[in-house]
Amino acid sequence: MKSSTHTTLPIAAHRILVVVCALLLMLFAVGCDDDEDNFESQLEEAKIAVDDANYDRAISILTGLEQTPEVLDNLSTAYAGKAGVESFEIFSGVDTGDSDGNDGSIDLFGRMLGSGEQGLLACAEISSRLSLMDQAITALIRSGGSEAGLSTNGKVKLGIYGLTDTVLLLGQILCRNYGDRFTPPGFVGLTEAWVKEARDLIAGDFVTIDITSEELAQINRDVGYVRQAIPALGEGNALGEEFDEFIREIDTSGDGSISFIELIDYLNGLGD
Repeated sequence: MKSSTHTTLPIAAHRILVVVCALLLMLFAVGCDDDEDNFESQLEEAKIAVDDANYDRAISILTGLEQTPEVLDNLSTAYAGKAGVESFEIFSGVDTGDSDGNDGSIDLFGRMLGSGEQGLLACAEISSRLSLMDQAITALIRSGGSEAGLSTNGKVKLGIYGLTDTVLLLGQILCRNYGDRFTPPGFVGLTEAWVKEARDLIAGDFVTIDITSEELAQINRDVGYVRQAIPALGEGNALGEEFDEFIREIDTSGDGSISFIELIDYLNGLGD
């Protein structure tokens, strides 16, 4: 009897241990499934928030999730949306075109960011918009691991962000130099016709305009993003043609680098 007792106790204990381990594995598996389901539901909620233009809600959700490529891509869209970027508006506007064919290469972006035909934007808003664009660009590049790692769509988005950022930087430069003399004061128009009118009424030309080295460096970075988007869009694409026109207007030397003189000449040539 004693020997029987000694053999059954370990067997019972072993069975209990097996049951406990099985329960723990089940609980762990359920927990993993719950985590995955929760991640997917939150990501979907963030996408809906972006579609509804509730960008603050989307950013709040996405910054709290694991920063996967998909999360980062959607986060970049949310930041850009909060800055005023509407990619659908850009594509539809380029495809439709303006009625008289006189739109400049930045006008569609300027009207998207500002209001009315002149694309009026308060000078006081530009700094925060630029900060949001920097966050959008950073998140987008991180989603691909690098600029080179971005998908075709990612490179197109980066080009859109680059030209948007450039238009805001041009507005910042004009505001700092002449903002108090604009009509209305403290507002800048982000279209070529508005810049030409302001130039003719206020300065005559922009030869003495102050442009910081940081602004020039950022514009060079942005122009590089636009340049990379052209082959991604493919031959004959309307947006690609707009990008190409912008590059030819701002990089007159064709060497891939924008100098102070080229940028000043670009500002002086807008609307002509």
